Amino acid sequence: MEEEPMLGGVELLEEKELHGFLSQEEYTELLAAYISQNELQLALFLWRRLPSHLKKESSDLTAIWEVGKSLIRMEYSSALAALNRDWSDKMKPIVETIRTSVNNYVFTAVEKAYSCISVKSLAALLGRLEDEVLQESLKRGWTADNDPSYLKPVQPAVVEDPNKEDDFVKTMIRQTKFFEHTVAE
Repeated sequence: MEEEPMLGGVELLEEKELHGFLSQEEYTELLAAYISQNELQLALFLWRRLPSHLKKESSDLTAIWEVGKSLIRMEYSSALAALNRDWSDKMKPIVETIRTSVNNYVFTAVEKAYSCISVKSLAALLGRLEDEVLQESLKRGWTADNDPSYLKPVQPAVVEDPNKEDDFVKTMIRQTKFFEHTVAE
């Protein structure tokens, strides 16, 4: 994932927080950055230590936290729905990054878990219209055979462990040594 300009300042914001108090906008940026990097525990701890008056004042801050809460609960359709609002200009790029990331995560999870899924079910998972989901699925190489209301996801390629052959060879060497030692006695 390409790093957004806002994300480059995470360390600076963390350092500034250690030495004092962040502004409402800075807390919002830091919380959004944690969420976009899938650092949900850091986002949770940041939310817990936020001054309570800031939680009540900022609509962007509370809105991005709703996204974070949904992701922590693995309620991806709720997270995507919470992203569908008017965001400040500064938040728009990072919100789009989060939206793309969550969308890709859901599609990848479905590819791994399903051999066939209804367009209606996938639309519910993504919190989007069936037509949009159908178009995006087809762009990703999914197929809709005879019944266009069901999709067949592209099955992800099985990645072989490069150390698997080494482990096999090591196991064979150990077994050979064991048998040589056993026969020699």
